[in-house]
Amino acid sequence: MPDVPGSTTFVTCIEAGLLEKQVVLLARSLRALDTDIARMGFVAVQPRRDIALARETHCALAELNVRVVSERLVTAFDWNPHLNKAAAMAWAERNVTSPFLTWLDSDLVFLRPPEGLIPDAGTSFVAMSANIDQGTDGTDANAPYWERVSQIVGVPYQAAALIPSTPPAKPIFEYYHGGIYTVRTADRISHAHQAFFLKLLEARIASQSCGTFHHDQVSLSMAVRTAPGARRLYSWEMNYSISPRQLDQIDPAMLARAMVLHYHDAFLPKGYAMMQGVLEALPEGPRQLIAAAAPITTTIPVLPRLIRRIRGRRRRLLMQKHKMLCETV
Repeated sequence: MPDVPGSTTFVTCIEAGLLEKQVVLLARSLRALDTDIARMGFVAVQPRRDIALARETHCALAELNVRVVSERLVTAFDWNPHLNKAAAMAWAERNVTSPFLTWLDSDLVFLRPPEGLIPDAGTSFVAMSANIDQGTDGTDANAPYWERVSQIVGVPYQAAALIPSTPPAKPIFEYYHGGIYTVRTADRISHAHQAFFLKLLEARIASQSCGTFHHDQVSLSMAVRTAPGARRLYSWEMNYSISPRQLDQIDPAMLARAMVLHYHDAFLPKGYAMMQGVLEALPEGPRQLIAAAAPITTTIPVLPRLIRRIRGRRRRLLMQKHKMLCETV
């Protein structure tokens, strides 16, 4: 669709295998909404060397008006899958003209129209706050890690507001969840995100609490500090997480109110079998879309699957080597 004031373009990453099925389900859930947002631009980026997507995936996404971009954007540290996000969003900042860009993890499903998704023109960034596990108030055990991050990227972490972490809500300096967020395109937050992420990997540091796992969210949160506009928080309804490993933590009343569902491994064969009763709380339309797509499995042909397995083994070895060389702060 033509860009209009206040519009956004949705961006996600796709690779052969499970992500193909996830991205198709994500796009179907968005396009099924009765709202103008459902008709906005959508780009699925394949940013690192990988086997080709299935023809069926290209056809399904074309029908859903999703543009597929296969371009080798990640070369250094290509073993880190989270770099795909920063690279895809930086590509979108260079190539998309809508005033905002909205990142979507592939394992999301829209349940109802997302209220407040697109911010006003004076806002640079909007997302949910992240968990306390990697956040800091400047006095706790995570503070030395954030001090080191500040030195590496050249931005003081305390040059930001204190925000409430996701429950249990505790004050932390701005630290955001990376599952769904919106940036103002002109601010080039994603370019800074990619550059900061690479600097953290090159510096070979790890935190005591989470190792290198949350470098993605940390570098994004530091990049946000470089933007001139306001930052605000999405409500929890914009990213409600479920997992078969945490069934006792799923609140049916909250699930019924959620606008965007972050399902993680809940729709894989083992998890999906455990989630049937939980999913009854979902609206009928999204529930039917999920039932048609789940359990999500992959059907990559033998030779491409072998190539993928060899590349995956190499990437896992490089990741393990990197972790061994990291200094824990």
